[in-house]
Amino acid sequence: DAMSLIASGDFKYCGGYANAFTHVPTEWLLDGDKKNDGSLTLREDLSPDRYCEFVADWIEKGANIVGGCCGTTSDHTRAISQLLALKASPS
Repeated sequence: DAMSLIASGDFKYCGGYANAFTHVPTEWLLDGDKKNDGSLTLREDLSPDRYCEFVADWIEKGANIVGGCCGTTSDHTRAISQLLALKASPS
C-alpha cells in the first residue's frame, strides 16, 4: 500500500490528505469547457467518523501529517483533531 511504502522511505515527514469526491476524471479541469468540467460529486459515505478510519490507518502505517482536502469540511477536521488528541493522551 502506498502509505506504507512512502513511510518506509528516508523522510522526516510523511502524510496524507484525501479529497471527498466520488471520482475525478483524468481529463477534468476546473475551468474547462467539457460537460463534466467545473463540478464534481461528493461521496455520501464519507462522514467525519468514516474519514477518521482512513486517517487512523495512515497514522498506523507511518504518516505524521494528516488532514483533509477538497470536499472535506470543518466537521472532518474536528474529528481528525479529536482522533489525534486521543492518540496523544496517555493510556
